[in-house]
Amino acid sequence: MKFEPFYLIVDSAEWVERLVPLGVKLVELRIKDRSEPVLREEKRRSKATYAAAGRQEDLVAADLMPSAVPAKRAI
Repeated sequence: MKFEPFYLIVDSAEWVERLVPLGVKLVELRIKDRSEPVLREEKRRSKATYAAAGRQEDLVAADLMPSAVPAKRAI
């Protein structure tokens, strides 16, 4: 996978849902200080947004508690 030289870092699935339809290619979802069920839901929503756009590989989930987990394996 070739990463874009610059990409956005967002703290919610809501941002992912706003940006992907605008053509943003690579987004890092970085969420801290939220419960595990909330983190799971944020990852699920973000992954679904990218899947609907046909670009699942363009989502990076980082710094998510309890550990950083690639979005593809998060659910």
